[in-house]
Amino acid sequence: MHFMFTIHALHFTVVEMIEGIKEMGKDSYNSEIEELVLLLLYLTGWEEKIRGFDKGKMKVVDEKLVRSWKGYPFEILDILIEKGYITGSRRAKSVYLTEEGIKKAEELKRKYIGREKND
Repeated sequence: MHFMFTIHALHFTVVEMIEGIKEMGKDSYNSEIEELVLLLLYLTGWEEKIRGFDKGKMKVVDEKLVRSWKGYPFEILDILIEKGYITGSRRAKSVYLTEEGIKKAEELKRKYIGREKND
């Protein structure tokens, strides 16, 4: 419960920071905001198994993807796409974190949140 509260508090803090940057008329975001958006995409995401075809039959492949709702300005999402951390259609309401994006988000989790008790 406490962890979910922390995620929501972080989300609203980042959203307020983004709105403040827009109000000041700035058109660029600093790297900390980009990092926090990637971290929030990861923390609020869910895993999906990849489904593929094998000899004409649908089957579940062992590979998993992390998917998350967009919910952040396209300017920041575009930066994360350019850096190779996320991927997805501009028309979709969600994005997928790439393998590189997942690794970076796990680093950011340790940086901003710290180690978990089971680590």
